Amino acid sequence: MRTAAVLLLLVLCASAAGAQAPPLARRSGLPFEAFPGVEVVYTAIRNPRGPVQRAILTRPERSSGRRAAILFVPWLSCDSVESPKGAAPGIDELLQRVAAQMPYVLLRVDKPGVGDSEGVCRDTDLETEIDGSRAALAFLRTHPWVDPSRILIMGHSFAGAFLPLVAGDTPVAGYVVINSWVRSWFERLIEFERLRMERSKTPTGEVAERVAALIELYTGFLLERKTPAQVIKEKPSLARVWDDEPAHQYDRPAVFFHQLQAINASRAWSSVRVPTLAIWGEADFVMHRVDHERLVALVNGNAPGAARLLTVPGMDHGMTVPGGPNGRPQLPQGVVDEIRKFLSATLGPT
Repeated sequence: MRTAAVLLLLVLCASAAGAQAPPLARRSGLPFEAFPGVEVVYTAIRNPRGPVQRAILTRPERSSGRRAAILFVPWLSCDSVESPKGAAPGIDELLQRVAAQMPYVLLRVDKPGVGDSEGVCRDTDLETEIDGSRAALAFLRTHPWVDPSRILIMGHSFAGAFLPLVAGDTPVAGYVVINSWVRSWFERLIEFERLRMERSKTPTGEVAERVAALIELYTGFLLERKTPAQVIKEKPSLARVWDDEPAHQYDRPAVFFHQLQAINASRAWSSVRVPTLAIWGEADFVMHRVDHERLVALVNGNAPGAARLLTVPGMDHGMTVPGGPNGRPQLPQGVVDEIRKFLSATLGPT
């Protein structure tokens, strides 16, 4: 019964809201998401570079009028933003709780090639992804559910750095940045590689040698815009520190990282003057505290007191802490409460 209601809403949305793209077939074979007390609409957004992307729009049931809205910009990996079989603890659960327990419109959009979206995620570049997020913001601003003056952008992991680039010249009410970065991608990546080796108990002397080799490899890959295979062909000794594919890393193409390295996140955040909550988990070795401190300082340099840093003891990159029921990781309730308070102060109670 609930699934049928979601399907009907999809059709109604496409006609009443002036959807930006033709409907998408359900490629995954999964059920549609459904939450008690939440209106869920599966629609689609056309990326200006071509692919039609799955968009999932939610609001409290029996809502009327225009409400504040949140655009969520996801992580680096080719994982879906939807959890039709139930949300895993961490960032997926946070998104579900924002949709089910908070009085806002929430828009999530799958990357090209992910879930029902057209395209091939593995071969999609970063500029196409960012254009998809800009199209999502434009969609929200014209949607009849949404008050366009009260839209906030939330990003997790690699996406948090470039949220101001998604907004561009479009005014937004605020930002929430979770476990992200603001230095150059090169700087962040070298620190991550060092921490990863230290956590794996690599001998200290070997860590220093491998970091030096990685600096050389990433100089060719990120700064000189070559593929890893091209760098290694020129300097075969660097093959010993490369454990990914010849023209991809983390299942994304080399050009994706060339574009990521070109982003000047510090410059982007140095023009932000709206309320910003930066959240960093103290057990996150993928992203680092210094980036969040710098982000907060950049915003507060423009508008004193507009940004603050929330550090969460024991929370990892995926937003979980140990010690939940049956020993499972769990999303810290305190983080949910802090986000709720920030959203209420920034967007208003509804």
